[in-house]
Amino acid sequence: MINSEKEIFYITNPEGKEEAYRILKEFTNEENGKRFIFYTGLEEDNEEVFAAEVVPSDSENGELFDITDEDDMKYVEDVFDEFLLELEEEEDTQEDEEEEEDPS
Repeated sequence: MINSEKEIFYITNPEGKEEAYRILKEFTNEENGKRFIFYTGLEEDNEEVFAAEVVPSDSENGELFDITDEDDMKYVEDVFDEFLLELEEEEDTQEDEEEEEDPS
C-alpha cells in the first residue's frame, strides 16, 4: 500500500517499516487505462529507478504491483527511454543557460 504526499510516498515493507520514495513520473497507458509510476529512494546518491503499476484499491492512492505483462513492460520501457531523453535535454538546456550567464 502507498501513502502519498505530493511527490513523496511511503511503502510499508514486509517487516512493517515505512520506506520513503520520490515519484519521478506518473503516466497512464491510453490504450488499456493502466497507471504506472517511476520512483526512486530519497537518498541523493541513489540512482536506482523502479517502475510499478498503480492498481486502484481501498487506499486513496492505490497499491503498487510489479509489472508482469510483457506488453506493459515494453510500454514502460519505451516511456522510460523517452523520460531519460527528456532529462538529458533539460540538463543540456540548463548547462547552456549557465554558460550564457557566466561567459568566463
